[in-house]
Amino acid sequence: MNEELRTRTLELLQDEQNQLKGAFEPQSPGINAPKTLEKVSIIENSNGTYSKNVTEIETTLYDDSVVGIQEAKIKKDANTLQEFCKVVHDNIISFNTQINSKKEEIIELVVEAQGRNCWPGIAVSLSNPVSNTVGGPKDFGAPGYNLNQDRHVLEIYSSMAGPDANYSAENPFLPTDLKTLSSSNSGFGYEIIRDNGGLNSNSIEVERDDYSISGEDEDFDNDFLSSFENTVVIGTARTFSNIKIDHEPKIIAIGTALYTYSGAGGIGIGTLGGGANDSSLTGDAAANRCVEISNKIDSLKQEIVALRIKRDASINLSDFNKIMNKKMEKELQNWGTDTIRQKQIDRESSNQSIINIVNNI
Repeated sequence: MNEELRTRTLELLQDEQNQLKGAFEPQSPGINAPKTLEKVSIIENSNGTYSKNVTEIETTLYDDSVVGIQEAKIKKDANTLQEFCKVVHDNIISFNTQINSKKEEIIELVVEAQGRNCWPGIAVSLSNPVSNTVGGPKDFGAPGYNLNQDRHVLEIYSSMAGPDANYSAENPFLPTDLKTLSSSNSGFGYEIIRDNGGLNSNSIEVERDDYSISGEDEDFDNDFLSSFENTVVIGTARTFSNIKIDHEPKIIAIGTALYTYSGAGGIGIGTLGGGANDSSLTGDAAANRCVEISNKIDSLKQEIVALRIKRDASINLSDFNKIMNKKMEKELQNWGTDTIRQKQIDRESSNQSIINIVNNI
Protein backbone atom coordinates (compact mmCIF):
# COMPACT_ATOMS: atom_id res chain seq x y z
CA MET A 1 0.00 0.00 0.00
CA ASN A 2 1.31 3.45 -0.99
CA GLU A 3 1.79 5.24 2.36
CA GLU A 4 1.13 8.67 0.85
CA LEU A 5 -2.25 7.40 -0.42
CA ARG A 6 -3.01 5.83 2.96
CA THR A 7 -2.16 9.15 4.66
CA ARG A 8 -4.47 11.13 2.34
CA THR A 9 -7.26 8.62 2.91
CA LEU A 10 -6.86 8.80 6.67
CA GLU A 11 -6.73 12.61 6.57
CA LEU A 12 -10.06 12.90 4.79
CA LEU A 13 -11.66 10.35 7.12
CA GLN A 14 -10.24 12.06 10.20
CA ASP A 15 -11.40 15.44 8.93
CA GLU A 16 -14.91 14.07 8.58
CA GLN A 17 -14.61 12.51 12.04
CA ASN A 18 -13.69 15.88 13.54
CA GLN A 19 -16.67 17.49 11.83
CA LEU A 20 -18.97 14.80 13.20
CA LYS A 21 -17.67 15.27 16.73
CA GLY A 22 -18.39 18.99 16.57
CA ALA A 23 -21.67 18.73 14.69
CA PHE A 24 -23.75 19.88 17.63
CA GLU A 25 -21.34 22.51 18.90
CA PRO A 26 -22.06 26.21 18.14
CA GLN A 27 -20.86 26.93 14.62
CA SER A 28 -20.36 30.65 15.24
CA PRO A 29 -18.71 30.86 18.67
CA GLY A 30 -18.54 34.34 20.12
CA ILE A 31 -21.25 35.67 17.82
CA ASN A 32 -24.43 36.21 19.76
CA ALA A 33 -27.69 37.67 18.56
CA PRO A 34 -28.63 40.88 20.39
CA LYS A 35 -31.49 40.56 22.85
CA THR A 36 -32.78 44.07 22.13
CA LEU A 37 -32.66 46.64 19.33
CA GLU A 38 -33.07 50.38 19.34
CA LYS A 39 -36.04 51.72 17.42
CA VAL A 40 -35.33 55.28 16.29
CA SER A 41 -38.11 57.64 15.18
CA ILE A 42 -37.95 61.31 14.16
CA ILE A 43 -40.65 63.54 15.60
CA GLU A 44 -41.55 67.00 14.24
CA ASN A 45 -42.06 69.45 17.08
CA SER A 46 -44.73 72.19 17.14
CA ASN A 47 -42.10 74.88 16.58
CA GLY A 48 -40.93 73.30 13.35
CA THR A 49 -37.86 71.62 14.77
CA TYR A 50 -37.21 67.88 14.91
CA SER A 51 -36.20 65.56 17.71
CA LYS A 52 -35.13 61.94 17.89
CA ASN A 53 -37.02 59.35 19.94
CA VAL A 54 -35.17 56.11 20.80
CA THR A 55 -37.14 53.07 22.07
CA GLU A 56 -35.59 49.75 23.08
CA ILE A 57 -37.49 46.73 21.73
CA GLU A 58 -37.00 42.97 21.94
CA THR A 59 -35.36 41.42 18.94
CA THR A 60 -36.56 38.46 16.90
CA LEU A 61 -33.02 37.65 15.81
CA TYR A 62 -31.46 34.35 16.89
CA ASP A 63 -27.99 32.90 16.87
CA ASP A 64 -27.22 29.17 16.56
CA SER A 65 -27.52 28.67 20.34
CA VAL A 66 -31.29 28.72 19.89
CA VAL A 67 -31.15 25.16 18.54
CA GLY A 68 -29.86 23.73 21.80
CA ILE A 69 -32.26 25.90 23.77
CA GLN A 70 -35.26 24.65 21.81
CA GLU A 71 -34.10 21.03 22.04
CA ALA A 72 -33.74 21.38 25.80
CA LYS A 73 -37.23 22.89 26.01
CA ILE A 74 -38.73 20.03 24.00
CA LYS A 75 -37.14 17.48 26.34
CA LYS A 76 -38.21 19.42 29.42
CA ASP A 77 -41.81 19.67 28.15
CA ALA A 78 -41.93 15.93 27.47
CA ASN A 79 -40.45 15.15 30.89
CA THR A 80 -42.92 17.48 32.64
CA LEU A 81 -45.93 15.79 31.04
CA GLN A 82 -44.45 12.36 31.77
CA GLU A 83 -44.05 13.32 35.44
CA PHE A 84 -47.64 14.59 35.53
CA CYS A 85 -48.99 11.38 34.00
CA LYS A 86 -46.83 9.27 36.28
CA VAL A 87 -48.54 10.71 39.37
CA VAL A 88 -51.92 9.60 37.99
CA HIS A 89 -50.57 6.23 36.84
CA ASP A 90 -48.96 5.52 40.21
CA ASN A 91 -52.25 6.27 41.96
CA ILE A 92 -54.03 3.76 39.69
CA ILE A 93 -51.29 1.17 40.30
CA SER A 94 -51.74 1.65 44.06
CA PHE A 95 -55.47 0.94 43.84
CA ASN A 96 -54.96 -2.10 41.61
CA THR A 97 -52.30 -3.47 43.95
CA GLN A 98 -54.77 -3.28 46.85
CA ILE A 99 -57.49 -4.92 44.75
CA ASN A 100 -55.26 -7.76 43.57
CA SER A 101 -54.02 -8.37 47.10
CA LYS A 102 -57.63 -9.01 48.11
CA LYS A 103 -58.07 -11.30 45.12
CA GLU A 104 -55.06 -13.27 46.29
CA GLU A 105 -56.75 -13.61 49.68
CA ILE A 106 -59.83 -14.97 47.92
CA ILE A 107 -57.77 -17.64 46.16
CA GLU A 108 -56.10 -18.62 49.46
CA LEU A 109 -59.55 -19.06 51.00
CA VAL A 110 -60.78 -21.06 48.00
CA VAL A 111 -57.79 -23.41 48.32
CA GLU A 112 -58.52 -23.89 52.01
CA ALA A 113 -62.24 -24.51 51.35
CA GLN A 114 -61.44 -27.10 48.69
CA GLY A 115 -59.01 -28.80 51.04
CA ARG A 116 -61.75 -29.04 53.67
CA ASN A 117 -64.23 -30.16 50.95
CA CYS A 118 -66.69 -27.37 51.71
CA TRP A 119 -69.94 -27.52 49.72
CA PRO A 120 -70.31 -27.51 46.81
CA GLY A 121 -67.50 -30.00 46.82
CA ILE A 122 -66.84 -33.67 46.12
CA ALA A 123 -69.44 -36.39 46.66
CA VAL A 124 -69.19 -40.07 45.74
CA SER A 125 -71.55 -42.40 43.90
CA LEU A 126 -71.25 -46.09 44.92
CA SER A 127 -72.50 -47.21 41.51
CA ASN A 128 -73.92 -45.94 38.25
CA PRO A 129 -77.24 -47.75 37.64
CA VAL A 130 -77.49 -46.44 34.08
CA SER A 131 -74.21 -47.95 32.87
CA ASN A 132 -74.17 -50.60 35.61
CA THR A 133 -70.61 -49.67 36.53
CA VAL A 134 -68.82 -48.80 39.72
CA GLY A 135 -69.34 -45.14 40.63
CA GLY A 136 -66.81 -42.60 41.77
CA PRO A 137 -66.30 -39.03 42.95
CA LYS A 138 -67.97 -36.00 41.36
CA ASP A 139 -66.93 -32.41 42.06
CA PHE A 140 -70.15 -30.40 42.29
CA GLY A 141 -68.22 -27.12 42.48
CA ALA A 142 -66.18 -27.65 39.32
CA PRO A 143 -64.88 -26.20 37.15
CA GLY A 144 -64.78 -22.79 38.82
CA TYR A 145 -63.47 -19.77 36.91
CA ASN A 146 -60.26 -17.83 36.42
CA LEU A 147 -59.88 -14.92 38.81
CA ASN A 148 -57.94 -12.40 36.73
CA GLN A 149 -56.03 -9.41 38.01
CA ASP A 150 -57.51 -5.94 37.89
CA ARG A 151 -55.16 -3.89 35.76
CA HIS A 152 -54.94 -0.88 33.48
CA VAL A 153 -53.24 -1.28 30.13
CA LEU A 154 -51.18 1.20 28.15
CA GLU A 155 -51.16 1.52 24.40
CA ILE A 156 -47.61 2.67 23.84
CA TYR A 157 -45.27 3.44 20.95
CA SER A 158 -42.38 1.58 22.55
CA SER A 159 -39.63 3.04 20.32
CA MET A 160 -40.79 6.63 20.89
CA ALA A 161 -40.61 6.85 24.67
CA GLY A 162 -40.48 4.67 27.74
CA PRO A 163 -38.20 1.94 29.06
CA ASP A 164 -37.71 0.52 25.54
CA ALA A 165 -37.19 3.83 23.70
CA ASN A 166 -35.06 3.33 20.59
CA TYR A 167 -33.58 6.41 18.93
CA SER A 168 -32.11 4.29 16.15
CA ALA A 169 -35.54 2.99 15.08
CA GLU A 170 -36.72 3.76 11.55
CA ASN A 171 -40.30 4.40 12.69
CA PRO A 172 -41.20 5.86 16.12
CA PHE A 173 -44.72 4.44 15.86
CA LEU A 174 -43.50 0.85 15.71
CA PRO A 175 -43.81 -1.32 17.61
CA THR A 176 -47.25 -0.34 18.91
CA ASP A 177 -47.74 -2.42 22.04
CA LEU A 178 -50.39 -3.01 24.66
CA LYS A 179 -48.74 -3.47 28.05
CA THR A 180 -49.93 -3.77 31.63
CA LEU A 181 -49.40 -0.49 33.51
CA SER A 182 -46.56 -1.00 35.98
CA SER A 183 -43.88 0.93 37.83
CA SER A 184 -41.49 0.41 34.91
CA ASN A 185 -43.71 2.09 32.29
CA SER A 186 -45.64 4.51 34.51
CA GLY A 187 -45.83 7.96 32.90
CA PHE A 188 -45.54 6.69 29.34
CA GLY A 189 -47.98 5.57 26.63
CA TYR A 190 -50.55 7.51 24.61
CA GLU A 191 -53.72 5.86 25.94
CA ILE A 192 -54.73 4.04 29.11
CA ILE A 193 -57.62 1.56 29.38
CA ARG A 194 -59.18 -0.11 32.41
CA ASP A 195 -59.21 -3.93 32.44
CA ASN A 196 -61.08 -5.32 35.43
CA GLY A 197 -61.03 -9.07 36.00
CA GLY A 198 -64.46 -10.49 36.85
CA LEU A 199 -65.25 -11.27 40.49
CA ASN A 200 -67.80 -14.00 39.82
CA SER A 201 -66.89 -15.17 36.35
CA ASN A 202 -63.98 -15.59 33.96
CA SER A 203 -64.32 -12.15 32.36
CA ILE A 204 -62.04 -9.27 31.40
CA GLU A 205 -62.68 -5.86 29.81
CA VAL A 206 -59.81 -5.77 27.31
CA GLU A 207 -59.86 -8.73 24.94
CA ARG A 208 -57.06 -9.76 22.62
CA ASP A 209 -59.69 -10.33 19.92
CA ASP A 210 -60.54 -6.62 20.03
CA TYR A 211 -57.28 -5.88 18.22
CA SER A 212 -55.52 -6.83 15.05
CA ILE A 213 -52.20 -8.22 16.22
CA SER A 214 -49.23 -8.04 13.87
CA GLY A 215 -48.94 -11.20 11.78
CA GLU A 216 -52.31 -12.58 12.91
CA ASP A 217 -55.00 -10.76 10.95
CA GLU A 218 -53.92 -8.14 8.45
CA ASP A 219 -57.49 -7.50 7.27
CA PHE A 220 -58.89 -6.71 10.72
CA ASP A 221 -60.56 -3.29 10.79
CA ASN A 222 -59.97 -2.43 14.45
CA ASP A 223 -56.91 -1.09 16.24
CA PHE A 224 -53.57 -2.51 15.12
CA LEU A 225 -51.01 -3.68 17.66
CA SER A 226 -47.58 -5.20 17.35
CA SER A 227 -48.02 -7.13 20.60
CA PHE A 228 -50.65 -7.72 23.29
CA GLU A 229 -49.73 -8.47 26.92
CA ASN A 230 -52.31 -10.78 28.45
CA THR A 231 -53.76 -10.28 31.91
CA VAL A 232 -52.48 -12.39 34.80
CA VAL A 233 -54.63 -15.18 36.20
CA ILE A 234 -54.34 -15.12 40.00
CA GLY A 235 -55.97 -18.52 40.42
CA THR A 236 -59.10 -20.61 39.98
CA ALA A 237 -61.98 -19.30 42.05
CA ARG A 238 -65.31 -20.82 43.01
CA THR A 239 -68.16 -20.10 45.39
CA PHE A 240 -69.19 -21.93 48.55
CA SER A 241 -72.40 -22.00 50.54
CA ASN A 242 -72.78 -19.71 53.55
CA ILE A 243 -75.40 -22.05 55.08
CA LYS A 244 -73.99 -24.39 57.71
CA ILE A 245 -76.26 -27.36 56.98
CA ASP A 246 -74.99 -27.47 53.38
CA HIS A 247 -71.57 -28.52 54.66
CA GLU A 248 -72.93 -31.45 56.69
CA PRO A 249 -73.11 -35.07 55.40
CA LYS A 250 -75.96 -35.76 52.94
CA ILE A 251 -77.14 -37.75 49.93
CA ILE A 252 -77.53 -36.02 46.56
CA ALA A 253 -79.70 -37.57 43.85
CA ILE A 254 -78.78 -36.91 40.23
CA GLY A 255 -81.35 -38.82 38.17
CA THR A 256 -81.09 -42.42 39.33
CA ALA A 257 -77.57 -41.97 40.70
CA LEU A 258 -77.06 -41.27 44.39
CA TYR A 259 -74.02 -39.37 45.63
CA THR A 260 -72.80 -39.41 49.21
CA TYR A 261 -71.27 -36.22 50.56
CA SER A 262 -69.22 -36.92 53.68
CA GLY A 263 -69.44 -33.34 54.86
CA ALA A 264 -66.69 -30.79 55.43
CA GLY A 265 -63.67 -32.50 56.93
CA GLY A 266 -65.15 -35.95 56.15
CA ILE A 267 -62.94 -38.88 55.20
CA GLY A 268 -64.84 -40.04 52.09
CA ILE A 269 -65.76 -43.59 51.13
CA GLY A 270 -62.98 -46.17 51.11
CA THR A 271 -61.02 -46.46 47.90
CA LEU A 272 -63.55 -44.30 46.06
CA GLY A 273 -62.30 -41.28 47.98
CA GLY A 274 -64.36 -38.12 47.97
CA GLY A 275 -63.15 -36.93 51.36
CA ALA A 276 -61.36 -33.84 52.57
CA ASN A 277 -57.62 -33.46 52.13
CA ASP A 278 -57.58 -31.30 55.25
CA SER A 279 -59.32 -33.00 58.17
CA SER A 280 -57.85 -30.78 60.88
CA LEU A 281 -61.44 -29.71 61.54
CA THR A 282 -64.44 -32.05 61.37
CA GLY A 283 -68.16 -31.96 62.12
CA ASP A 284 -69.58 -28.63 63.31
CA ALA A 285 -66.15 -27.00 63.49
CA ALA A 286 -65.45 -27.78 59.82
CA ALA A 287 -68.95 -26.68 58.73
CA ASN A 288 -68.61 -23.42 60.67
CA ARG A 289 -65.22 -22.75 59.10
CA CYS A 290 -66.71 -23.26 55.63
CA VAL A 291 -69.39 -20.68 56.40
CA GLU A 292 -66.68 -18.28 57.64
CA ILE A 293 -64.76 -18.76 54.41
CA SER A 294 -67.84 -18.12 52.29
CA ASN A 295 -68.69 -14.95 54.20
CA LYS A 296 -65.07 -13.74 54.07
CA ILE A 297 -64.95 -14.24 50.31
CA ASP A 298 -68.16 -12.23 49.90
CA SER A 299 -66.75 -9.51 52.16
CA LEU A 300 -63.54 -9.30 50.12
CA LYS A 301 -65.55 -8.98 46.92
CA GLN A 302 -67.48 -6.07 48.42
CA GLU A 303 -64.22 -4.41 49.46
CA ILE A 304 -62.92 -4.83 45.91
CA VAL A 305 -66.03 -3.19 44.47
CA ALA A 306 -65.62 -0.27 46.89
CA LEU A 307 -61.95 0.16 45.89
CA ARG A 308 -62.88 0.09 42.20
CA ILE A 309 -65.46 2.83 42.73
CA LYS A 310 -62.93 4.98 44.60
CA ARG A 311 -60.23 4.33 41.97
CA ASP A 312 -62.48 5.14 39.01
CA ALA A 313 -63.78 8.29 40.70
CA SER A 314 -60.21 9.56 41.19
CA ILE A 315 -59.61 10.11 37.45
CA ASN A 316 -61.74 10.48 34.32
CA LEU A 317 -59.81 8.31 31.86
CA SER A 318 -61.45 9.88 28.82
CA ASP A 319 -60.23 13.34 29.82
CA PHE A 320 -56.87 12.04 31.06
CA ASN A 321 -56.18 10.36 27.70
CA LYS A 322 -56.29 13.81 26.08
CA ILE A 323 -53.35 14.78 28.30
CA MET A 324 -51.55 11.55 27.41
CA ASN A 325 -52.05 12.29 23.72
CA LYS A 326 -50.57 15.76 24.14
CA LYS A 327 -47.65 14.18 25.99
CA MET A 328 -47.14 11.83 23.05
CA GLU A 329 -46.80 14.83 20.71
CA LYS A 330 -43.98 16.19 22.88
CA GLU A 331 -42.39 12.74 23.10
CA LEU A 332 -42.43 12.52 19.29
CA GLN A 333 -40.65 15.87 19.00
CA ASN A 334 -38.08 14.75 21.57
CA TRP A 335 -37.62 11.43 19.73
CA GLY A 336 -36.88 13.41 16.56
CA THR A 337 -34.15 15.54 18.13
CA ASP A 338 -32.60 12.59 19.98
CA THR A 339 -32.70 10.49 16.81
CA ILE A 340 -30.66 13.09 14.93
CA ARG A 341 -28.05 13.01 17.69
CA GLN A 342 -28.08 9.21 17.73
CA LYS A 343 -27.51 9.07 13.97
CA GLN A 344 -24.55 11.39 14.38
CA ILE A 345 -23.14 9.07 17.06
CA ASP A 346 -23.74 6.05 14.82
CA ARG A 347 -21.98 7.75 11.89
CA GLU A 348 -19.07 8.70 14.13
CA SER A 349 -18.71 5.11 15.29
CA SER A 350 -18.97 3.80 11.73
CA ASN A 351 -16.40 6.30 10.52
CA GLN A 352 -13.98 5.25 13.25
CA SER A 353 -14.31 1.61 12.22
CA ILE A 354 -13.41 2.57 8.64
CA ILE A 355 -10.34 4.45 9.90
CA ASN A 356 -9.28 1.30 11.77
CA ILE A 357 -9.75 -0.81 8.63
CA VAL A 358 -7.59 1.56 6.55
CA ASN A 359 -4.86 1.46 9.19
CA ASN A 360 -4.84 -2.35 9.09
CA ILE A 361 -4.64 -2.74 5.31
